[in-house]
Amino acid sequence: MSLATYITKRNGSARYYLRVTIPSDLIEVYGKREIWKSLRTASPTEAKAQAPAILAELQDEFSARRRGREILADDIGAIAWERYSRLVAKDERLRDRELTENELDQLWNLIIKEVGEEDHEAWRIYQHIRDEPERYRKTRAALHAALTSGDANKVHQAVSKSVERELAARYAKVEAGSSIHRKVANAVARADVEFLKRATERDGMDWGGVPTDPMLKREQKPKHAVAGSRIMDLYGQFERNKGATKKADTNDQNKKIVQLFAEFVGETFPVSELSRRHITEFRDQLIIFPKMARQVAEFRGMKFKEIIAKNREIGRKTLDERTVNKYLSAVNPFLRWLSSNGYISAPILTDDLYNAIDTEARKYKVFTSDQLKTLFASPLFRGCQSADEIHKPGNVEVRDWRYWLPLVALFSGARLGEIAQLLVDDVRQIDGIWCAYVTDQGDDEKSIKTKNARRVIPIHPELVKLGLLKMREAQRKAGHKRMFPEIKVDARGHWGVPSKELNKYIDRIGLKEKKLVIHSFRHLFADRLRLAGHLDRDFGFILGHGDKKAGITGHYGSLPQGTAKRRLKLIQTVKFEELDLKQLYLDA
Repeated sequence: MSLATYITKRNGSARYYLRVTIPSDLIEVYGKREIWKSLRTASPTEAKAQAPAILAELQDEFSARRRGREILADDIGAIAWERYSRLVAKDERLRDRELTENELDQLWNLIIKEVGEEDHEAWRIYQHIRDEPERYRKTRAALHAALTSGDANKVHQAVSKSVERELAARYAKVEAGSSIHRKVANAVARADVEFLKRATERDGMDWGGVPTDPMLKREQKPKHAVAGSRIMDLYGQFERNKGATKKADTNDQNKKIVQLFAEFVGETFPVSELSRRHITEFRDQLIIFPKMARQVAEFRGMKFKEIIAKNREIGRKTLDERTVNKYLSAVNPFLRWLSSNGYISAPILTDDLYNAIDTEARKYKVFTSDQLKTLFASPLFRGCQSADEIHKPGNVEVRDWRYWLPLVALFSGARLGEIAQLLVDDVRQIDGIWCAYVTDQGDDEKSIKTKNARRVIPIHPELVKLGLLKMREAQRKAGHKRMFPEIKVDARGHWGVPSKELNKYIDRIGLKEKKLVIHSFRHLFADRLRLAGHLDRDFGFILGHGDKKAGITGHYGSLPQGTAKRRLKLIQTVKFEELDLKQLYLDA
């Protein structure tokens, strides 16, 4: 696959990176010639898909830095305080990492046990860790000597790079030698001097020191922004500038989450004063924010902090870390827009602020052979008491979506929502082979999870024997547009009802087990393909994973992964020999 020259790999890394040359007029601002951004994938197609958006963000950043931001007199104290705070915090982190002689011995023993005593790289790593405190002390000593030398040239040389970094972080364009530039340099030097005092005090185990320089006082910042420049005011401008890039429901949900963030920091809080601290604290508060809060009567009319306080009384379940990350992701595009347009000095929501998620722990369980037998020998498939009591044995045959969706999921690996939204016209022939088209076309209520989800899935022969095509023809003759007209989207336009109802059915017939849900069919389908001898890269496109899972892309209509006949051959290798479904067959 041909990749753009700016998509590359670093030596020793399997992942792709975006490598961008900094424009010549901004090299001095950045202090380097290139920017490397990890694309977090080893797949060339996934890297190719992700790179344009990240490149666009960098171009926005370059534009913002060229526009520059004026440094006001009020900013000088903030620069000094923020720099001092960062240096003191870094000092604390470095001290936490300092190892005793015994701990260093234990570290070396672990290293040689892992890689061997003769490994040069291991020794280099050990030396780097061992000598870090001494290097830190020497750096401090050199800085102290320069700043207290009384020599203006030495002071300037000691802080010049730091001054440029502080200005660059704020996208500020300040002419060297100007009055403002000198004031920023003075602020940086004074912050560094106060930091060195704290570091020296800490060397003597005095951790109570506070700044005595009058410039370094936590500023009493204004609490209110004028109308038109508040968070939600600017969010409206963001929506108009960026346009509706997602489904209307997604845009609406994102706006509600940004509203929660505004309520947290204060709806009249000045946007220019937003910082990483606000994001960190918002993230930590979301962990104790109740699920579905807007739908709970007890929280009606309440703001973010009031909801949290009320929930301490009623004890509803709160957001998990994965959902918190989704909330942060909803806020992030707006925050990037604020940064690119100069409303805040630098990006404040970076990757390190997201919760670390154990992806292995999230995996769904797969149905065992015995569980499959139990499910497909249950009343829904063999005769139930009534259409309302499908979990109880009887002689009533139910052949609506509740019967068909598990069977189609079992033999297609499709997502439940993809099956639920199928139109009658989505099931049609290609070169004489019946296939299901998974698309977001043909109906306003249809949607797909990702662009790779748009695909063509041949109908498994077992589904033909079970009568799926006859059911399709019956729906067509009845004038129905959908394969399963009984299923309706929920209030948010999602196809979540089938999943909820079928998961409840699984529980009622005795298969209740954590992480065993109707979506487990999708994972089971992948396992059966592997059992048939296929590698993940050979079938990812059938599941709609694209290169992230398969190294191949499946697109609606073009069949880049082979003809319908070849796809059918792949599908036919999925077998469930432990199941006896012959009693459910209809004449083909």
